[in-house]
Amino acid sequence: MREMIEQAGNHPSIFAWSACNESETATPGGVAYFAGHARCHSRTGSRPFVSYADDNLPKLKQASGSAANEADFLMMNQYFGSWHGTEKELSASLDKIDKMFPNKMMIISEFGLPGIFGKDPEDADRMRVRIIQEQMPELARRDWIAGAILWCYQDYKSARQPAGWFWKKVT
Repeated sequence: MREMIEQAGNHPSIFAWSACNESETATPGGVAYFAGHARCHSRTGSRPFVSYADDNLPKLKQASGSAANEADFLMMNQYFGSWHGTEKELSASLDKIDKMFPNKMMIISEFGLPGIFGKDPEDADRMRVRIIQEQMPELARRDWIAGAILWCYQDYKSARQPAGWFWKKVT
């Protein structure tokens, strides 16, 4: 973390430091790990925000015992409509998180639909468009959600990945 702050601390696009992604931050070890990284406040100067991306916020039984209490804001990776449950569960999950952390702003740090849930790339794109169209208004209804980042992993052709490679490998 220190090295990253020293190298990129003045970069104009950095507004926060993320200490981890989808880690066990609702365990004593996870809380201790994040607390250690939260020390970067003293090194950041004008960019004091520290958080981490959590895919288990909706599964928390209570706020206590979660490193989210120490984060400056929440970041949630959510894939309702695929890995995290049905699309209909999104609203209730957001309401639950709001009640557990009523003073925390949140960024949806990942959302979308992984292509492996479609029959082929075209079907996955149709499903992805529907997820975006249905979930963005649900997120926008909540003034404590500051933004959402669409995540797309290995779903498109690139020079390093021959067309269709991903689809053949997982199906």
